[in-house]
Amino acid sequence: MNRLVRNLATLATLLSCLAFVPAAGAAGQASAPATNRIGMHSILFPTTPQSAKEVMFREAAAVGASYIRVDLQLNAIFVRGEYRGRPVDVERWADTDQFATLANRYGLNVLAVLNGTPAQIADCPAGTPEADAYLCPPGDMARYREMVAEVASRYAGTIDDFEIFNEPDKPRYF
Repeated sequence: MNRLVRNLATLATLLSCLAFVPAAGAAGQASAPATNRIGMHSILFPTTPQSAKEVMFREAAAVGASYIRVDLQLNAIFVRGEYRGRPVDVERWADTDQFATLANRYGLNVLAVLNGTPAQIADCPAGTPEADAYLCPPGDMARYREMVAEVASRYAGTIDDFEIFNEPDKPRYF
């Protein structure tokens, strides 16, 4: 685990250094503006360990980034559970709430990629394993819109920038 965190921190720092060009300050000193257009692609998911999330946010702030990009997977928030033998929809916010907490702690804006169709609304071809339902398009667009609106409402003021799905040129995503 510690090795993973160190590797993620190293990757974050390297990626940031490639794009970060600070503005010149007084007497030739480098200074980063409080808000800039520098962002980091963190490759963080809701299920990423909290310690790795912490390192990535800390490193993004340390190199002067003002944005960090994370994946808010709807299928990790809105899951199908079971209660007394009957299916129920369950909302799990703890893992994604960590992104909002870290954004506030480190003063970063978040670009949240909303991907991952929840299995209970996925419209998959016959024979698709339930584990792959997150790749299928939503069959219930009204419920999908409600889920997206619920995420946006929950994080309003902390996470205000969203990308709906990712890499539309890949057949893997609807």
